Order: sequence, then structure tokens, then C-alpha cells
Amino acid sequence: SQATVVWGDGSATAVVAGPASGYTFTRTFASAGTFLIQATVTDSDGMTSTVGASYSQSVVVPAKPPSIPSFT
Repeated sequence: SQATVVWGDGSATAVVAGPASGYTFTRTFASAGTFLIQATVTDSDGMTSTVGASYSQSVVVPAKPPSIPSFT
């Protein structure tokens, strides 16, 4: 099996070969925003599951707080 992940930020799609059980994905986004993440799992026969095959989650990445200069 394999999983395909579209990160929703315009970066390359991740394609990962399947482990014995479960998948884990991590991503660091370059900027603040809301991203639609889509993951699709395909079995070893090339069939996409119709139950839980696609998962979409919007992620809100907060902006970094401004740097405050220190004065001495």
C-alpha cells in the first residue's frame, strides 16, 4: 500500500510506501495560513479504499510573534 499526501501549501505531493500498520506524517509550514491537507491510501492491488480513504483537515498556522529588541 501507499499513502499520498497533498499539503495544501503548493509544495510537492508526498508519496510514502506503506508500513505494516498505520502512517505518520509531519510537516513544517513556511508561513502562517490555513491549509487543506488531503491524504489518500491505496492498497497493494492499486485499489483506493472507499471507507476512510481520503482525509482532509484544515490546519491554521499562527503567525510568529514579532521580535522585541532588547535595550541595555
